[in-house]
Amino acid sequence: MLKRLLNFLFPQQCIHCHKVIEQKFLCDECFKTIKFTDDHLYPTSSQCYARLVDELGIKVGMSMCFFNKETAIQSLMHCLKYGKKPKIGTWIGRMYGEKLLYYHFEKSFDVMIPIPLHKDRFKTRGYNQSYMFAKGMSDILHIPVEENAVIRTRNTMSQTTKPRAERFENVKGAFAIVDPNKIKDKNVLLIDDTITTGATLISCGKEILKCQPKNLSVVTICVAVD
Repeated sequence: MLKRLLNFLFPQQCIHCHKVIEQKFLCDECFKTIKFTDDHLYPTSSQCYARLVDELGIKVGMSMCFFNKETAIQSLMHCLKYGKKPKIGTWIGRMYGEKLLYYHFEKSFDVMIPIPLHKDRFKTRGYNQSYMFAKGMSDILHIPVEENAVIRTRNTMSQTTKPRAERFENVKGAFAIVDPNKIKDKNVLLIDDTITTGATLISCGKEILKCQPKNLSVVTICVAVD
């Protein structure tokens, strides 16, 4: 009764078009506009893989969908990062986890490591969006998430408006390993929300590789398109 009353007084709205909906976050019409990749079928031919393999030698690289401005996916990602809606991350993670489970990726990785936030940004945001995505996938794939294996040592500026060269300089030396034993000889899956140039993933991935994992792979929610 209380839930129905709250839904009547404060109806859920699609975060993109603001239409009243019964399900979470997006209406059916806006959800259908999301352009999903087929990276799970071709994990060594994806844009994610291509942007990282030369620097990190990753085993596979996958992104769930393409990021386009002024679209439902931009609204979804903005609410995840800045709208105090961490459940969007777990919802997306479970969605992608189901797809990876169907294609038998659950045995490909021993541990998932989300790109960490600096403690000051974590305090402001209240959660790490990459961790929420990883947690959602873990709920389905049953792969442990090591949230504290890597830390961010500097509160770097946002990468959003920076040109390519400045993105790499901005995150240079921004990560440190806390517990190498959680990485050594493991099939590591590094998790981030969006890959653009790959600067953040490369900086963090290089520190992980110093701990001699069996291999390193990457999954992101989105891949930015040119």
